[in-house]
Amino acid sequence: MSFLLKYILCCFCFCSFCPLFAQQRAIDSLKKMLKPELADTMTINIYMELVQKYSSFDPALSIQYAEKALEKSQQIADLKREAKAYDRLGFVEWQRGNLETALKYYNKEIQLSQSFKGSAIEGNALLGIGSIYVGLGNHGLAIEYYHKALIIFEKIGQNPSIIRSMNNIGWQYAMLGSYDSAMLYLNKALPLAHKSKSDFLTNIYDNIGELYFLQKNYDKATPYLYKSLEFCRKFGNKRIELTLYRVLGEIDLARNNIDSAEYKINLSLEMALKLQAKRKIFEAYQALSKVMFMKKDFEKAYMYKENYVNYSDSLQNQNVKSALKIYDSERRQGELAVLKLENEKQANQRNWILFSALAGLSTLLVITTVILRSRNRVKRSYQNLAIANEEILSKSEEIKQQKEEVLQTLQTVNEQNRIIDKRNHDMTSSIIYARRIQTVLLPSQEIIQKHIPNLLLFYQPRDIVSGDFYWFSNTKGLRKSIIFAIADCTGHGVPGAFMTVIGNNLLDQIINKDKIFSPAQILTQLDKRLLKTLQQQTEKQIINDGMDISLIKLDLENGKLVWASAKRPLWVFENGKAEATEYKGSKFPIGSTQFGNKNFTETEIILQKGDLIYSFTDGYADQFGNEGKFTIGKFRQLIKAIHTQTLSEQEKILSQNLQKWQDKNRQTDDVLVVGIRV
Repeated sequence: MSFLLKYILCCFCFCSFCPLFAQQRAIDSLKKMLKPELADTMTINIYMELVQKYSSFDPALSIQYAEKALEKSQQIADLKREAKAYDRLGFVEWQRGNLETALKYYNKEIQLSQSFKGSAIEGNALLGIGSIYVGLGNHGLAIEYYHKALIIFEKIGQNPSIIRSMNNIGWQYAMLGSYDSAMLYLNKALPLAHKSKSDFLTNIYDNIGELYFLQKNYDKATPYLYKSLEFCRKFGNKRIELTLYRVLGEIDLARNNIDSAEYKINLSLEMALKLQAKRKIFEAYQALSKVMFMKKDFEKAYMYKENYVNYSDSLQNQNVKSALKIYDSERRQGELAVLKLENEKQANQRNWILFSALAGLSTLLVITTVILRSRNRVKRSYQNLAIANEEILSKSEEIKQQKEEVLQTLQTVNEQNRIIDKRNHDMTSSIIYARRIQTVLLPSQEIIQKHIPNLLLFYQPRDIVSGDFYWFSNTKGLRKSIIFAIADCTGHGVPGAFMTVIGNNLLDQIINKDKIFSPAQILTQLDKRLLKTLQQQTEKQIINDGMDISLIKLDLENGKLVWASAKRPLWVFENGKAEATEYKGSKFPIGSTQFGNKNFTETEIILQKGDLIYSFTDGYADQFGNEGKFTIGKFRQLIKAIHTQTLSEQEKILSQNLQKWQDKNRQTDDVLVVGIRV
């Protein structure tokens, strides 16, 4: 490394320590203010300031002061400060990669926020939960929570939080590969941050720089990254500073400045280890492995690769466990709530029927007794008639009282039924909201049609949420190709939908992040990672859950199709033929442990202009109607009959035919049919 480069980087390091000394002086000043006679609220405020100061370079001390602030807030029953303490604890634990602990604190904050609906407290809680989903790799759900927070902050006009929300949304769009949407939000946040002189300038410049870095536009990325480094020194943000050194090092590596890259990335690793930032440590090891490979120091390259693989597994295991615990908790609560409601309703109905029958029988017996007694007394004497009349009146009062009790019981039962109906409505609303979340994860038809103009996409879930899903990518590295997945997960409704979320995230990791583009290798990785995910919850027991999937890689320029599948066929109408050629996939599903070694193979097909391919789940063929099951044979005949028509016309026919076949019968399975004309 040249002397000049070392000098410049040493200057950077020296400048970055200056704010740290200033920050230490501020910390010492705050500690001196902590005296026994100080008011409780002032003490809590100082604790909160210390939490903020320590969070960027000593997370352990930051947590200690947050716990002190929490304890003091609870002692004086100050709910606002208690919520803020939970927020700080959640944030520091999130920084350290402890997602499950962070979620526990954010959930407590969200509970307290119900007392301050539509306030900054609720907005902060939503931002925190959004960050949990960032850590779990669920960028679509993170955006959903960040948007909710943004709406609250815009209503109350809280500019710093508006800036933070926009910045977070922008970066999550970047993670999804939606670079235009990402830049839109980051460019909205930047002038607001300059106007308010916000310390979020550090994050925004960093994110814009990294956005250009992801697009390999290093000339545009570099000035933004150095601008962010300048703000890091100003505000003492060590966490972003270590990220900047790593990204700048990777840019040097891309430009073949290997010594400079090694120096910067080592700085990043050293800082990450000090801050216990697990994800940043993993990223630094990964980058150093690339550096050593470029230097042909293969021993060190292997060592660093082994380190980052270990950290990667640790992070993935931690994230998956957290995701599964969240899912399992919500699923159990939902099932118990439904079971409880059903039992209550059935018990109320049985009690009402029994009570009504007993009341009716009692009334009949009373009236019969009264009539018999009256007749006997009439025979005996007119004198006893008055006594009998008095008894009849007495019994009538009893009957009247019983009737009132029955009416009161009926009102109680009706009220209970109303409560049950409301709970059912609330639960349905929650599932409808889950449908919105699932829809966010599915790529829009408009985005797909930008790359595949001649597209048929017929998607009809059986329930509100679906076990079928489709996935699309045109990520960098594919050049002129796209990857399209059509999948059928085990189960329907909520269980199937949760499996689609796991499948969606794993495909995103394998293709968009790990850059694996071979369909057969993608399925092999998907099978291994899904089994690993599910076995962490079942402790190596037999697993029947999984998915059938058809994976298409299509070169849009040359018409080359590479296809691999788990238990799903592919139909291709080639060269204007009236009959489709059927290609059969591998006989193994993704997931299930019933099979031994699984081998997924690829099929290559050279397509001509006008050729038509169909991929589908088994839902359409499995639908039942008045005439029984539709069957795969009937479905094949239907596709053969309509394949020459436009794809939009085909979609209408598929919908009308399915509706006609089902008649008044309930849909029995989720339906997904995809057609592509080259």
